[in-house]
Formats: sequence, structure tokens, C-alpha cells
Amino acid sequence: MNRFSLRGRDKVQGQWRMFCLIHNIEKLMNYGAIQ
Repeated sequence: MNRFSLRGRDKVQGQWRMFCLIHNIEKLMNYGAIQ
């Protein structure tokens, strides 16, 4: 992810939070698979 598809600070902030949320969910899924 090297560019935001939305314009405006609020929209970019929301998109960034969504990206972080998905990233953290993937980490949790991978961590659960290891144990």
C-alpha cells in the first residue's frame, strides 16, 4: 500500500485504520495457526 485511494484527511485516516485492522486480523489468524 503506497497510495491512498481517497482524498481528505478524515477519509485517509479511516482508510488507514481499515488497513491496520485487516493487518492485525491477519496477524492474529497466523498466530493462532502456529499454536
